[in-house]
Amino acid sequence: MQGKTLSIGLRAVLAIIAATLFVTSTWAAAQERVLLNFNGQDGRLPQAGLIFDAAGNLYGTTEGGGTGSNCGAFGCGTVFELTPAAGGGWTETVLYSFGGSPDGADPLAGLIFDAAGNLYGTTGAGGTYDYGTVFELTPAAGGGWTETVLHNFNYNVTDGYYPYAGLIFDAAGNLYGTTSQGGTYGYGWGTVFELTPAAGGGWTEKVLHSFPDYNGTDGTSPYAGLIFDAAGNLYGTTSQGGTYIFRGTVFELTPAAGGGWTETVLHSFGNGADADSPQAGLIFDAAGNLYGTTVEGGTGSNCIFGCGTVFELTPAAGGGWTEKVLYSFNANGTDGYYPYAGLIFDAAGNLYGTTRYGGTSSGCAPYGCGTVFELTPAAGGTWTETVLHNFGNGTDGATPLAGLIFDAAGNLYGTTSSGGTYGYGTVFELQVPATYSLTVSTTGNGTVTSTDGFISCPGTCSHSYPPNTQVTLNATPSGGWTFSGWSGACSGTGSCVVTMTQSLSVGATFTQNPIYYTLTVTTSGNGTVTSTDGYITCPGTCSHSYPLNTQVTLNATPGQGWVFGGWDGACLGTGSCTVTMTQPLSVDAIFSQALQFVPLSQPCRAVDTRPPNGNGPIQGNTHQDFPISGEGNCATLPNAAVYSTNVTVVPATRSLGYLTIWPAGEPQPVVSTLNSVDGRVKADAAIVPAGTGGAVSIYVTDTTNVIVDVNGYFAPLSGSTLAFYPLAPCRVADTRKSSFPTGLGPPSLTGGQPRDFPILNATSCNIPSTAAAYSLNFTVVPSGTLGYLTVWPTGQTRPTVSTLNDVLGRVIANAAIVVAGTGSDVSAYATNNTDLVIDINGYFAPAGADGLSLYAVAPCRVIDTRHVGSGQPFTGTLNPPVDVVNSQCGVSSLAQAYVFNATVIPVHSLGYLTLWPDGENQPVVSTLNAQDGSLTNNMAIVPAGTAGKVDAYANGLTQLILDISSYFAP
Repeated sequence: MQGKTLSIGLRAVLAIIAATLFVTSTWAAAQERVLLNFNGQDGRLPQAGLIFDAAGNLYGTTEGGGTGSNCGAFGCGTVFELTPAAGGGWTETVLYSFGGSPDGADPLAGLIFDAAGNLYGTTGAGGTYDYGTVFELTPAAGGGWTETVLHNFNYNVTDGYYPYAGLIFDAAGNLYGTTSQGGTYGYGWGTVFELTPAAGGGWTEKVLHSFPDYNGTDGTSPYAGLIFDAAGNLYGTTSQGGTYIFRGTVFELTPAAGGGWTETVLHSFGNGADADSPQAGLIFDAAGNLYGTTVEGGTGSNCIFGCGTVFELTPAAGGGWTEKVLYSFNANGTDGYYPYAGLIFDAAGNLYGTTRYGGTSSGCAPYGCGTVFELTPAAGGTWTETVLHNFGNGTDGATPLAGLIFDAAGNLYGTTSSGGTYGYGTVFELQVPATYSLTVSTTGNGTVTSTDGFISCPGTCSHSYPPNTQVTLNATPSGGWTFSGWSGACSGTGSCVVTMTQSLSVGATFTQNPIYYTLTVTTSGNGTVTSTDGYITCPGTCSHSYPLNTQVTLNATPGQGWVFGGWDGACLGTGSCTVTMTQPLSVDAIFSQALQFVPLSQPCRAVDTRPPNGNGPIQGNTHQDFPISGEGNCATLPNAAVYSTNVTVVPATRSLGYLTIWPAGEPQPVVSTLNSVDGRVKADAAIVPAGTGGAVSIYVTDTTNVIVDVNGYFAPLSGSTLAFYPLAPCRVADTRKSSFPTGLGPPSLTGGQPRDFPILNATSCNIPSTAAAYSLNFTVVPSGTLGYLTVWPTGQTRPTVSTLNDVLGRVIANAAIVVAGTGSDVSAYATNNTDLVIDINGYFAPAGADGLSLYAVAPCRVIDTRHVGSGQPFTGTLNPPVDVVNSQCGVSSLAQAYVFNATVIPVHSLGYLTLWPDGENQPVVSTLNAQDGSLTNNMAIVPAGTAGKVDAYANGLTQLILDISSYFAP
């Protein structure tokens, strides 16, 4: 483990307090000196910081190395002393080499002194039980040091184990620390412990607090040490746990009146751009505010989970604490990132610390070898970071994991965990020369650079120079901008030349030239779009160029017999579209007309990119257009406006991020149709409007073959079209259960043998005999691998299509519209033995008083629970229900059923998800299944509930996404 808190002993505290009195806030590029290169025998890989004694000697630990023989060639670690030599340099003495058992191994944390000059620390392993120790080193009368193990941690029900952090004393001489694991909660997620000297000798351990498993509130896995406040309360951090589970906390332990300690979580990390995963301990300022670092999180854009932060916690007036991120690190080649260690203050209130990676050195490419940094409070409550040293040049150290200390002259001391002459780490000193700081700021778009190369702003906007240095600055405007002049220490528009006799500030102002951006409007269907300024009337005049920041409002008016289905592109919803022209923008207006279903007597295959049928897979991050009518073995589909399809992917790589299908000629919507992150063959039903030339567009993130099967289409109303009649979701058949009527229950489907299902036998589902096609959801429960399942109208020849694929033998589902065959039955064929569950949510029949038509809308995301409230996954019934009408998609309040693509992102296993109309009882049906915890999709036609709302139930923890593509209404 890495990133341990530096704990300072009683004698060392005096030296450090004295040191801060001589520190100034003005630094140049500090001069680094390597005091010691570890060679293995004397220690290797120091991960902890240093302490001074009153005589100015340094003390520390190394994780490995030494002469202990029970840890192999790596060694069990050491305690070392560095003494200033009379003629310069430092002399190292190994005070103790650990041996594993019984004296401990892997001392990852720093040391503290007691008043008598004894050293105390922890080992992360070794000891009697090999779970770590607390040890004492006592100077021997004749020279040398004697080690005593004060406590052996044990893997049991109550004791903690793996103490990776250092210790602190209270006024009574008791020791306090943390363990990263162990405690009373089963496997254990860490403890806070106290060691008390016993009257007859020895020490007694007591667990003050056991951190539980991830329970949503308390922290887990404390890797850092503790600090006291003046009232005797303890403060620390946990690397994980809290409200956001894996992000960590700041906690307080308060002594209770009747004994024991009470824990309070002061802050849970991980909300939005907040800090994330603190590995180090805390410090107080004089006002009682807490300061610390996190390894991840923040707004830095070059790390997957953020590059780390420096944060402040301030007590709030009405109780509680308020967190503020003072600085977000960024892995940009100059800044450091991943700060594992804690912070120290100087007397001027500046903060100092280290980062494990980053900096300008190329010696550890591509990560950088780490930095020493300073944070200086700036006007307005902000903080400015300065990199004082970049590690990694030649025999310099690399990857510092520990914090820093000052000496009386204001020089900084610390360790690096690697690098140096032998590659096993170093002890270093940063010597601070006197300098003056030149700070540059810019307004507008442009850059300011110094001819010496030290300043390039934005980016590097300050540098410290020796006295009387002459610096020349030049301003270069960005394209479309003009340099207007200097402010501060310079004026005019020429080069700025300053002489550094004091710290100086220079401002550069850039003014934007007039900029125009084009707004382009397209329409689909019959309707017009007009701008309130009169420049756009589309069809006709469909674009106009506007000055930067112009606000434009567009209104959509459907033609007679059509409705407005919503905006796509720069706007969403069905209200007015208002955009601000900060870049070229495109807006598409979707107009739709009433459509009804035209069944196909047999499903057909329109697209198959696999050779020899097609020209090969769609390449990743590209899209292709595919005609549907008359393609493959499909006949011409007269007047087809929307296709009812089944889309199957056969990925060519190990993963397919997602596939999106939409009408050709329209902008690609921000929705997904299906995902196959594990690269398996998967299928998903989709109702897709026909685009330009009757084609559809298909985009894939990764190279994959694609198959599109068609089971019907929607066309303008005629005597041969069928209206839709929604039903309360209902289970039609279940081959697992004998309680179903004959033909709808057992036996299972036998592989290679078709079976007929008499749908009208499901009398409890209220399906009339007039039903000519059914909207069904098919769920397979295979006994092993299942190549594919095909469904079709009974009495017809089995078509060469597939409804779903299940090569891994999971419980999965897929929706399909199936025409009623002979006796109103449907047939199913599976390549392998499987049980089959069939649910219904509506049917198609000749138009009647209650019949509904389909209206296409701009594909739109109705809900994504990752971006609702705290963004946490849910289990059980989603609360509140999904409000479709009042979502950003603005779906018509006349809609009586919605066509969704449902996507789940389970945390672990998800047995099933059910969608149903709000206001009705939860039905005994399922919409999709994801027992293996994979990201899963399925189309779902869901009747609208009370006020247009839809309920969702998940029997496992999951996120839910609902994308809408159309709806049914009178």
